[in-house]
Amino acid sequence: MSVTSYAKDLPFQILRWVAVAALAGLAYVGAMDALTASWVPLAVDVMLVLLVITVILRPSFALARAGVTADDDGIRRTGSWDLRWSEIERAGVEMHKDLQYAVVVPKRPAPGKHMTRFFIRGSGFPHEAVCAPLETHKAPEIRDVIRRHLG
Repeated sequence: MSVTSYAKDLPFQILRWVAVAALAGLAYVGAMDALTASWVPLAVDVMLVLLVITVILRPSFALARAGVTADDDGIRRTGSWDLRWSEIERAGVEMHKDLQYAVVVPKRPAPGKHMTRFFIRGSGFPHEAVCAPLETHKAPEIRDVIRRHLG
């Protein structure tokens, strides 16, 4: 049985708009540098555009909508993490600020705080957890799949 939840992840939606605004500003500055034949600043603008696209824009668009799927293979968030049941130490569905989150702690967590956990402050979620918001009506189904596989 496969259950998928699609929920909006507000911090990444905001980050997406900030990145688009930054790209628009950099494009304008780059156009002005090109018109005045300022080639070194233009090269810097192009490098900044590429940096914003790869570091901020791409992840924010991938994570703005949290697609979480739990099935017989494991649990995964579209555009981010994908864990098999054998790779998970513990998992569950927990509340934070009136939203239900899938909270998954891998057996071998990555060093530092995962990007999906970065914007969730003061939640009491484990530091090494990866997280994703869930649709309210899908959370019980995902909780059932987690319990069936992890006991």
